[in-house]
Amino acid sequence: MVRLVRFAFAALAVCIAVAALPGCGSDDGGDPSRQSLVRVLNLLLPAAGAAATVNVTAGGTPLTPGGLAYGQMVPGETFSTVASGSFNPQVTGSGLPAPLGPAGPIALVGNQTRYIVVVAGQTGAADPALGPQVLVIPEFNPQVDALPAGYAAVRLLNLSPAARRLSLFGNTGAGSAPLAPQVANVGFGFAPGANQFATLPAGGPFSLSVREPGSPAVNVPVANPEVLNSLTLRAGHAYTVILSGQTGNAAFPLTARVLEWSG
Repeated sequence: MVRLVRFAFAALAVCIAVAALPGCGSDDGGDPSRQSLVRVLNLLLPAAGAAATVNVTAGGTPLTPGGLAYGQMVPGETFSTVASGSFNPQVTGSGLPAPLGPAGPIALVGNQTRYIVVVAGQTGAADPALGPQVLVIPEFNPQVDALPAGYAAVRLLNLSPAARRLSLFGNTGAGSAPLAPQVANVGFGFAPGANQFATLPAGGPFSLSVREPGSPAVNVPVANPEVLNSLTLRAGHAYTVILSGQTGNAAFPLTARVLEWSG
């Protein structure tokens, strides 16, 4: 069950593992400039008949003790502390034939910058571009994306493994326009240039909807519309709207999740 996740940035993050996990011991010397904060979200659609659970490790130490079921995020509303620098999470389970890592080298920048490690795609997908992948996604960083007074930030992550682009609209009525260019025509996956935050005036509540660029008057059904039907954008906050699952997939329908950053 997806849910609206609201969290306050905690200066004291929770380490899932202790000294064996880089950053959760003496490796960073307790220096925040050498620390990054991570949490893990499982959105990988499993192979037919396989369990929808993954195990994620970093440096051989579990980031998801006991496994992480589809749709779950750990450590939830807090973060695990890891050392900045090279980061190479490895994923097993959910029908994966071999451990899976990011497509390229990942360097965490430190200064307690926050990241979400997302296991996405679909095991056994005919299109390799929609297959299993590990995405290391920076969360909102006010040092990079400073918000003007009275404004909020919104971005869209389309992690529904399908060969279509999706847009986030500012209401559910016909004839409306996308909420902002940055959340329009978003394809599957993550790329910094393609998944930017839009700066919008605070306000609401808004009744948001998901649509395809070719059908701007038709809402794409979401299994949990209540997540998008009454979203208030608070000044100084940042919102990441994540779409996952698939239209027409009874076991894993298209659903929405909103992560809110409050500084």
